[in-house]
Amino acid sequence: MPTPQFTEWHTAEHLENEEDIRLYLDACKAYDDPRLMSFAQREAAKARENFSRRE
Repeated sequence: MPTPQFTEWHTAEHLENEEDIRLYLDACKAYDDPRLMSFAQREAAKARENFSRRE
C-alpha cells in the first residue's frame, strides 16, 4: 500500500473575514471538544492578525 501524501493546511490562511471565522468557530463547537475549540480560537486570532496586516 502506498504511503499517503499530505499537504500542510493552515486554517488561518483560509479565513478571509469575520463571517468566515464565525462559521468556522460554530462548526468546531458542534464537536464539543475543548481541545478543538482552543485550537480554533488560536487559528481565529491568527486570521485576525492576517487581516490587520492586509489593511
